[in-house]
Amino acid sequence: MKSLSFGVYGVYGKNNLGDEALLRSVMADVLSIHPNSEFTVFCSDPSEVSKFHGVHAVSRKPFNNFFDKLSLIKQMDVFIIGGGTLLYEQGNFIKNFKAILAFYFWPILAKLLRVKTIAYGQGLGPIHSLSMKVAIRCLPVIFDLITLRDNLSIEYINSGSNIYVTSDPVAASELYNKKVSNINDETDLYLLVAFRSPQAGKSELIIQWIQAISVFAKNKKCKIILFPTQLSKKYFEDEPLLEVLYQQLVEYGINPENIQKVGWSTIEEGIGYLQRANVVISNRLHALLLAAKAGVPCVGLGGKDKIIGCLNMIGIDKPIYFMDQEKIASGIMNKILKEAWDIPQKGKANLIDKIQVWAKQEPTNISCLKEIITNKHK
Repeated sequence: MKSLSFGVYGVYGKNNLGDEALLRSVMADVLSIHPNSEFTVFCSDPSEVSKFHGVHAVSRKPFNNFFDKLSLIKQMDVFIIGGGTLLYEQGNFIKNFKAILAFYFWPILAKLLRVKTIAYGQGLGPIHSLSMKVAIRCLPVIFDLITLRDNLSIEYINSGSNIYVTSDPVAASELYNKKVSNINDETDLYLLVAFRSPQAGKSELIIQWIQAISVFAKNKKCKIILFPTQLSKKYFEDEPLLEVLYQQLVEYGINPENIQKVGWSTIEEGIGYLQRANVVISNRLHALLLAAKAGVPCVGLGGKDKIIGCLNMIGIDKPIYFMDQEKIASGIMNKILKEAWDIPQKGKANLIDKIQVWAKQEPTNISCLKEIITNKHK
């Protein structure tokens, strides 16, 4: 079988569990169709990606060894932007422009070099500004294939014969269908908290979350695990917040012995914590999806974004709950946490079934990808 060369672009290498799981899922999907495939990953930290995934990796920065990367792209058969959120509001025009340039630079170049381009399992939005709306309209021209993970994303694009609603690559991947054993198999039932800081630094939301979690944990006498979905010496996003959460939980009367701050060194170890929890509460999409794949009841917090978009695709119903992070009330959250904690085994099995239905809807990411690869292989 002829070897095919693939470029995969994304913010990989920051030790974000969701992003690393996405990269592994995208490569596994390609290999399931064409086992004799080679990869070059355009990423945030090439050394981390090479260590985690064992593939050739280069910086995604446009002008870092530009001509070397140009030579690599010329030899590629397919260039994929793999998973994540492709375009969303960054805060102002300059930040939006930089984001558009960063995401479009390499696929436009690949397109000009007659390399097939794919936006794979992507999310879009929220989109409000003119610059982002114009950028969205260019998607069907720049990419030969676009697969979107939710209906909210496709609402931003009015037309395009090469655009399909599929599912999130991590949710669909068979790599994470089975429970991953944790380093501590004797861990008691616990509530896992995986938070990132809310936009605009709305600290009052964090306080409300912690108040509700504290009341719930004291009533249930359960342990709380504070879980960083992004763990890196270079890109701290979650850890400082988790330290704040730890101090607040103690202030609200939680015994420090019942609070555990954890880390992870492999994807499997990180997923293990999520999939052994009794309930996961998070405003991190892939923390919720990876837990749900093992039947773990989830409480998702977000706005009109990727979380509500994807949970809608699964079907927001017990044992998945969604709460608008702008309108959260501690009493309501406490009630939902209790309900999620007490979900019977049948409900958990139902959640796994819902994830599988979403993953296997037609067209799937893999079926769309297969058409591009098959045509290229010919």
